[in-house]
Amino acid sequence: MTDGKGDSWIEAGFAELARSGVDGVRVEVLAKNLGVTKGGFYRRFKDRAALLDAMLQSWRAGRIAAIEKQTGLDPAIAFAFSHLALIRPVIRYRIANPVHP
Repeated sequence: MTDGKGDSWIEAGFAELARSGVDGVRVEVLAKNLGVTKGGFYRRFKDRAALLDAMLQSWRAGRIAAIEKQTGLDPAIAFAFSHLALIRPVIRYRIANPVHP
């Protein structure tokens, strides 16, 4: 979310992700951790998938900003480098598990 209204949910999502993994990022758990109702979640996000998408967007934006700051790179180049971290595990998996026709 870019309107800032879901920021506390996103932060709680990252905290739970670190604690329990992606399966632990559940609306009920986050609401309990924040001390609020699930209704507040659904006013900000359509569903859990929307929260996970917002978390990914937040993470990506943070990585791009960090790369720009650390390297002084042009934002477009920093954006490209930030995606290497996302695709690297896929490349490793495909190398380790080649598809043979």
